[in-house]
Amino acid sequence: MTSSPKRTSKAQDAREPRSVYIEPLLKRWCDGLLRYEVTGMGQPHMDGNLLCPSCVRIHGRAIDAVFPLLVLSKRSGDSRYVDLARRIFNMTELVYEREDGSNVNDVDTNWRAITVFAAIALADALNADKDGNLLPEIDRKRWVKRLERMGDFLRNYPYWEEANANYQITKSLALAKVGLFFGRRDDLDRARATLAAAWRFLTPDNLIFGEGRPFDRRSPKGCLPIDIGYNVEESAPALAEAALLVGDAADQERAAGVLRSHARFLLDDGGWDNSFGSRAFKWSWWGSRTADGAALAYLLYSDRDPSFAEIACRCLAILEDCTGSDGLLMGGRRYDDWGEPSCIHHTFTHAKILAALLEHGTEVLTSNPSLTLPRYEPGFRSYVYAVDSLLVTEEEWTATISGYDWIFLPEGHPSGGDLTLLKPLGADPLLVATMNKYVFQEPHNMQQARLDCHRPLTPRLVLGDPGDDEASSLYGTTAPLFREAPAPTEGLKALDIDGTLPDGTAYRYRYTFEPDKIRMDIRWDGAATGTYVLPLIVDPAIVRDKQEPDADGVRLRRRDGEIILKTSGAKVSWATDHDYIYNLVGGFMARELHLTSETGQLSWTLEFRAGV
Repeated sequence: MTSSPKRTSKAQDAREPRSVYIEPLLKRWCDGLLRYEVTGMGQPHMDGNLLCPSCVRIHGRAIDAVFPLLVLSKRSGDSRYVDLARRIFNMTELVYEREDGSNVNDVDTNWRAITVFAAIALADALNADKDGNLLPEIDRKRWVKRLERMGDFLRNYPYWEEANANYQITKSLALAKVGLFFGRRDDLDRARATLAAAWRFLTPDNLIFGEGRPFDRRSPKGCLPIDIGYNVEESAPALAEAALLVGDAADQERAAGVLRSHARFLLDDGGWDNSFGSRAFKWSWWGSRTADGAALAYLLYSDRDPSFAEIACRCLAILEDCTGSDGLLMGGRRYDDWGEPSCIHHTFTHAKILAALLEHGTEVLTSNPSLTLPRYEPGFRSYVYAVDSLLVTEEEWTATISGYDWIFLPEGHPSGGDLTLLKPLGADPLLVATMNKYVFQEPHNMQQARLDCHRPLTPRLVLGDPGDDEASSLYGTTAPLFREAPAPTEGLKALDIDGTLPDGTAYRYRYTFEPDKIRMDIRWDGAATGTYVLPLIVDPAIVRDKQEPDADGVRLRRRDGEIILKTSGAKVSWATDHDYIYNLVGGFMARELHLTSETGQLSWTLEFRAGV
């Protein structure tokens, strides 16, 4: 999966080099943090809180912001940023620190493993001010003492095995940074031992598992708890940086292999395909809502693979594209379009990566369109056994088909062999899976939808009432997509999937892959009327255009081109309850199309014509 000078499509050929300037983006984000600070209360446990405009609450991990604020203050000479960092430090010390040196995630929780991220941010902040030009001496001493207390917690906390893998992996990096700051050889030894233990979370093809418990529990199909968003923005970067700090050459090569394996999930616009992830309820197109980011890790390892610098640039580009008008990082591309405010948590965690890039001497990253990302190699096919998902790329599109059955929560992700992603090259996606039902698995870390038209966007088969999602293929079960190992995917042009709906009805999908389109043939047992629900992603600006379907299908205009759907054996209609629907997961808006048949079968073909 290394880079190639070949180009795969006209859409990719049309890409122009793009530069992302890091300090201006960091300034936009830090100005956004300033905009939402609680001020004027006259009490240190209140001033310095960051009020989230989406959640209308305070997020306890605000201490993560002290590192990017100090870096920006050092570079700009603007004291507002260091002053905010000092108030945040004071507030979080009073409100969120506990007697054992830990920091809790929120005032109404006792989750303490989150301290790994606070320790990394605080160590990085102190290193950014190693000359002592930003913090008053009395403050610096308090910050150092607090880092010492965090180190005590990291060494003594007895419940790491109860945490998901990203905490256990990131603990290695936290111990390494604490050990290097204080010159503690014992902490560096602990960091090495924790890094060595972290390799147990790798599949044979170097995917990280453990985002769900028990870590090693396999699903009926042998799948493991894997979440691409957490992996690429939290766990893999922590592995990579810890390997550089305390590992040996073998550790670093192994970390590079982890980055390389995950690179197949990167899309051409910089989004990450987490359409099937165990914790996809926090999928945010660019990664995961409360994680840090992938760009630094890929850049640090760019001497090992020429595609890594390009991956880092694409990761930053999507963050810039998803920055809203208020200076905060949105949870997806289109939040501004329907008036969803941004959760501030995204900004203060991801700002750390921008600050770290600047501290490493990187001012700007410029893309190289002549480099082909791993997923866009000619004829790319990748069957990922551990998540029972097939990644397919043709000349003009890429897709994911998933039967992933490791269930973190029943509403979390589809499992019935449906398309979880269909994206043309150089354009917004056509289809994107979301949660089967938007439930608050992590109420402190998920936004509340403000509109009633918030619905799942996953394509699905349902018999009877088209609105009965719980009876649909969202909750279906399938045989493994492939029964052989390794899967015979080279040159694959079609895929058959046998599934069972929750009521026991058998169905069969057949996908056919063509250079410019994808075809789906659907059959089901019995005499029930069946509907294939197909939410097609559209532009909010033109979503109310009345483009009515005809007997053969429908055409939908978008700013980046035209969607052309052709059907056979089905009546075509729009859902009547809403003109459009949207979902916070991924952040896209769609029109819900119903393809209905009374004969037990139907077919459709979908293509996209760019620029029409």
